[in-house]
Amino acid sequence: MSEVREQPATLDRAEVVGALAKIPGPDAAELLIAALGHRKGTIRWHALYALLSRGQVEVAPRLAKLLLDRDGAVRETAVEGLRRWGTADDLPALVAYAARVATHGRNAPLDAIETICTRTHRPLPSAHPGPRLEIVKVRGQVTIEVPRSALLSIGDPLGTVDGAPLLAPCDSVFIAADRDPEHTRVTLRRLVP
Repeated sequence: MSEVREQPATLDRAEVVGALAKIPGPDAAELLIAALGHRKGTIRWHALYALLSRGQVEVAPRLAKLLLDRDGAVRETAVEGLRRWGTADDLPALVAYAARVATHGRNAPLDAIETICTRTHRPLPSAHPGPRLEIVKVRGQVTIEVPRSALLSIGDPLGTVDGAPLLAPCDSVFIAADRDPEHTRVTLRRLVP
């Protein structure tokens, strides 16, 4: 970390950003946040991915602006961060982003919009197609055994809760399992026949 502080050009290498991601504490997080301003999209993406993986919620106020980034991977990762930590103030940026992405890329921003609206007890914007998410709140030790975007039928195993099976409540696509101190929030996108 001291080498990066003394020679900021070392952040030009993705392996340096990856190494910073593995160092716990606020000093490494500060350097990763600084890397969000890097000229290379791959460096910005590595830094943002690391911050989300570490649960560094302090990046949340920067996420809506990253929806305008030149790099598509940065934009997509910012959408995931907003789904996890976004607020009602982020909704206009997400609605605008969803309107300008290709049809096949709209699910993630629509999921983020719905998640934020649910979390903040707000109605969905008129541009949103309507409720699509199934959110299951679970207490206990949760282990998810399906990959992101896995297609599930009702009753398919998602993983376990304290060793007992956790089953899909509907035909769906697995989105995420977000943990907080009280419970795990398992988010699924319902499949409409």
